[in-house]
Amino acid sequence: MSFVKNLSLSVFFLFFTFSKIHAHAELIYPEGSETFKPGDMITIKWKVLIDHGAHNWDLYFSSDGGKNWEEIDLDLNESVLEYNWQIPFKEISSAKIKVVQDNASDADYDSSSGNFTISSSTPGGGNPDIITSLQYNPKNDSKDILLTNFPNPFTDQTNIHVFVPNKSIAKLSILTLSGEIVFEKIDQLLEAGSHDFYWGNQGLTKGIYICRLTTGDHIITRKIIYNP
Repeated sequence: MSFVKNLSLSVFFLFFTFSKIHAHAELIYPEGSETFKPGDMITIKWKVLIDHGAHNWDLYFSSDGGKNWEEIDLDLNESVLEYNWQIPFKEISSAKIKVVQDNASDADYDSSSGNFTISSSTPGGGNPDIITSLQYNPKNDSKDILLTNFPNPFTDQTNIHVFVPNKSIAKLSILTLSGEIVFEKIDQLLEAGSHDFYWGNQGLTKGIYICRLTTGDHIITRKIIYNP
């Protein structure tokens, strides 16, 4: 009986070791146990352990220890192995990040962080307006103009992330579905790289809004949902 028990334990540890060695993707940072302040900028990092050829990456955030997941960004280029992300304006004791190796012709694989903490209140009282040039990071490897936001839907305020590959005049506007401009505050020269802005409730009506980024001949739009 003891022999069988020991054999079972040996098989378990071999399987565990094999699984760790032969994982397909690994989230490097955050690891878990860190404490961040709302509004902090961090660089999510991961690596490929087994290459599956053509694939891309999806990133997710959980505020309840992995029970539910919200998208951070989807379909990141396969060559991208890090992502600049702003910590949401929430108080959370069991936050997690997950990266998914989204494969074209094979099973998808994912890797998650341990729980980390988001503590303290929103810096500056949470000015519910767009604040320009909160963060600038020229190290994003993307070659395309990007427009994302998180959280979405939002209840208080949302972080709008803009990436421009070349120095250019950019205009950021928020419109209703009927085309009425709610805010049109950003109209300036942006350095090539990543820029982050806040936008939030200024007597808004619950519903869907359009975030529009104009740079040169390019116009990108994204739906933003305000759900207080």
